[in-house]
Amino acid sequence: MTCSNYVAYLCDPAAGLSLRVTLKRTAAALGDVLRVADSRGGRLPAPDEPDDPDDPDGGEHP
Repeated sequence: MTCSNYVAYLCDPAAGLSLRVTLKRTAAALGDVLRVADSRGGRLPAPDEPDDPDDPDGGEHP
């Protein structure tokens, strides 16, 4: 599709409705993703405190 075809598509009322429905469903899906991420993130254990706060690896060395 060329740029002029996109403009014609957006000017079509039926296409505008289709685009709005698609964007509404996308927004709802992203809301679900955020809800699940918040829920799972809340169940993660808190990280342990490093033995040496100045050590960027948190005291874990191979």
